[in-house]
Amino acid sequence: MGTIAGQSGTARAAELFRESLKLAPAKPLTQMSCGLSLAVSGRYAEAIGHLSSAESLGQNTAELWNGLGYCHYQSGRLTE
Repeated sequence: MGTIAGQSGTARAAELFRESLKLAPAKPLTQMSCGLSLAVSGRYAEAIGHLSSAESLGQNTAELWNGLGYCHYQSGRLTE
């Protein structure tokens, strides 16, 4: 994966999604995209927060649930 200003592409993507969320925090797709990019970066606790927000805003896709399950598994939180 390429780098942008010394950051990996996924780290940069997460940063850009966070900026987008400052403008429109109630967008479930943006919450989910931010969460998934954080998950790819190994930042599971942060990812769970954004993915959970996306779910509470009405996002209900396999991609969301797979991402949540993956993050919970990787962080040892399978019972949640």
